[in-house]
Amino acid sequence: MDKRSKILQIARYLETGDYSQTLIAKTLHVSKNQVSIVKKVTEQNGWTLAELTQMSDDELQKYFRRKDIPISSGPRETIYRIPDYEWMCKELLRPGVTKSLLYEEYVEECIRSGNIYYQKTQFYDAQL
Repeated sequence: MDKRSKILQIARYLETGDYSQTLIAKTLHVSKNQVSIVKKVTEQNGWTLAELTQMSDDELQKYFRRKDIPISSGPRETIYRIPDYEWMCKELLRPGVTKSLLYEEYVEECIRSGNIYYQKTQFYDAQL
C-alpha cells in the first residue's frame, strides 16, 4: 500500500473519532508517530478527508512527512553521519574509554555539526 493511501486511511479513521491512535496504528501497520503527525497536521489546518483526497501525492508528502529527517535524493545517499570506527577501535584500547563514552562524544559531534546520528544499537552493532 502506498504512502498516500495510508495517510488517507489514517485520516478516515481519525475523522470517525471511534478509534484510538494506537488501534489505528496497529490496524494499518504504521507507527503511532505517523498517526499522531496526520492528526496534528489535519487539526492545525482544519482539513477534512474530502480536502485531503483532493491533494496531490507531492502535497501530502510535503505536509505529512517527519521534518527532522531530510529528504534523500536517492537510495544510496547516506543521511546519517557514519562514525570513524577505525579511530574508535584505537580509542577503546586506552584505559577508561568505553563504547558508551565514545557514543556520547559521537552524538555531541553530530549535534554540533547538524548531522543525524545513529541510535545506540546501530552505533554498537555496526562495526565494533
